[in-house]
Amino acid sequence: CDIGSKAATVLCPSCARTSRQILKTAFNNGSNNELLTAHTCPVCGAVYHVCNSFGADAWKAAFSRYTMSPDSYNEAVKENHNRKKQAAIDAQRGAEQKPEPAPALVETYIL
Repeated sequence: CDIGSKAATVLCPSCARTSRQILKTAFNNGSNNELLTAHTCPVCGAVYHVCNSFGADAWKAAFSRYTMSPDSYNEAVKENHNRKKQAAIDAQRGAEQKPEPAPALVETYIL
């Protein structure tokens, strides 16, 4: 986002889906910038209303992929999120369906 602009490219803080949002006031680098309205991520459901440029360097590669093909990038984010979600569900089911341990073998002697 350019300093002074009200349009911002924003990453979801939970899943990194990228979207274009409108800020309430002109972008100010180095501080939190409030979105015009709260945004609900269509991928993971996270709701956020502020953005900032802290840590932007860590997302340069992701932003580069986004600028080359926004739809492909966001589809990959969605697929990755769904894969992680399914893995968590499967792990939970596995934990709930653990079989009972077999009874200990007891030796019986006939006298």
